[in-house]
Amino acid sequence: MSKLICNVGYIGEGNYKSMINYEYDPAYRKWYDMLKRCYTTKPLKSQECYVGCEVDTYWHNYQNFAQWYYTELYPCEDKLVIDKDILYKHNNIYSERTCLLVPSKINNLFPNAKKIRGKYPVGVSKHRNKYQANSCDGTGKTKYLGSY
Repeated sequence: MSKLICNVGYIGEGNYKSMINYEYDPAYRKWYDMLKRCYTTKPLKSQECYVGCEVDTYWHNYQNFAQWYYTELYPCEDKLVIDKDILYKHNNIYSERTCLLVPSKINNLFPNAKKIRGKYPVGVSKHRNKYQANSCDGTGKTKYLGSY
């Protein structure tokens, strides 16, 4: 089982193939992109937030990842993406215990950069000895909810 993707990922033996009818299997595309984000040697500026992230060794085998993916997959009008840090703030490991498939609109509500998120829950910041709450409408615009 040669490690073809970023020197860690391999297809393995099982029911899941990287291509179906000459098109990439959706699970394969998610798996490939996840490995590239974590293990590329020259991250793009937009991928700097993934420096230091890794994929659980169980998911290095595409068969294991694809089984998780198709078990978690559900109908959605929006594109589904893999999120590793909604469940666990500042998480840097992609695994079946730490990841969710979520609509991209939901995922965009949670900033990726640790500097932006800070030490408070998403949407909360400290302002003049009070905590300020904001929400995001999914388009990048924030709405002030109040200070407490």
